[in-house]
Amino acid sequence: AEAVVGESVAVTGNLHLTVEGVEFQSMLLGLFEREEKPSMIKVAPDEQVFALYSVTIENNGSEDEWWDSATIALPDGERYSIATNAAVYEAGVNFNDDRSIDPGESYEGFILATVPRDTAATRAPLVVESDIEEGPDAYRWSFVTDTPRSFADFRLQSVDAPEEVAAGKAYDINVSVENVGEGAGEVKMLAEYLTNHGWEVLAGAKPSPLIRQEIAGGDQATLTITNETTAEGEFD
Repeated sequence: AEAVVGESVAVTGNLHLTVEGVEFQSMLLGLFEREEKPSMIKVAPDEQVFALYSVTIENNGSEDEWWDSATIALPDGERYSIATNAAVYEAGVNFNDDRSIDPGESYEGFILATVPRDTAATRAPLVVESDIEEGPDAYRWSFVTDTPRSFADFRLQSVDAPEEVAAGKAYDINVSVENVGEGAGEVKMLAEYLTNHGWEVLAGAKPSPLIRQEIAGGDQATLTITNETTAEGEFD
């Protein structure tokens, strides 16, 4: 059955799902459980975009209900996992994973997929199965548009930083990015450095290790962060 965006539908006896909308992105910020700030950036695979479906799941019963992510179907796309025990920054609960929903509780979150750009330009259907005996076997949100959508497509042009800086001196890191797509989008940059334990966020970067900037289709921009050295030497 075709479902209405913003309308609650029953997927089990007491579990109700509301799909609020879908947002298309070429880059996503991710974070692990118990983290408050993003620690990773994910870029959509070539010729694809992320489809981020905003959903609310509510348990109207008096007992726990199980959300089974296997009920999700994406006719024109594939579910995408940020990482184990991770979520999209500022998107709420990750409903790509199975989870128990407490009685009387309502959770806002997301279902994440990748969809081919050419397909997402006109549609991005999401299907969720239902086991209500007197209801439809599944609900479908088609997200069809008569006016094709345009998407951002970012390309890294250059990274500029001094090769050598004296200890205690501040220096700028300039990153030039071009949006070769037809649509506007938000480019995201997270400054990290390599340690013996892997990549870590450059927490002291100013104004923030995370830079986000909207870039119109066909335009380019330079993103700048400032860091202060703690040791003399050369930088890769």
